[in-house]
Amino acid sequence: MSKQHTTAAIIFAVIILLVLAVMPAQAQDIGGAVQSDALYLPQIAWTFPMWFTIDELSQAQADAGYDVDEAQMHTNCTLDVTAVPPYLYRFSECKQYFILGVGPTEGTDHYILWLKLNDGKVHSIEVGGTMVQSAGTDAPCYTEDDGEVTCG
Repeated sequence: MSKQHTTAAIIFAVIILLVLAVMPAQAQDIGGAVQSDALYLPQIAWTFPMWFTIDELSQAQADAGYDVDEAQMHTNCTLDVTAVPPYLYRFSECKQYFILGVGPTEGTDHYILWLKLNDGKVHSIEVGGTMVQSAGTDAPCYTEDDGEVTCG
């Protein structure tokens, strides 16, 4: 590199550093999305905790029509990273291997997944209930409401 090229690069770097020094760090603007289009993730994570307690799970299971004692005998939960057993139990998700109208489903991939969403409520999603394996192919098959299996 020539002396002139090195000098120009140093001047350019100094100008960039001066411009960056006077600009505010918009990512740390906690004013909210109304005042800034930057997103401050620690503030969002604090506002919407995704963990839930056993009481919240029990209420969600009761609201879904389950006998809570029976459903919880078939439920496995994953502790959240903020849990401090045995003093504080918080769950990030639970898998319930008991389905209304089906019964216990242990040993299968058919279960109810319980998650807390950003509305502050624990929700359930049925996983693996309608899919069956087709014979000899990788095409998914679905069980219709009338019990007929349709593949492809």
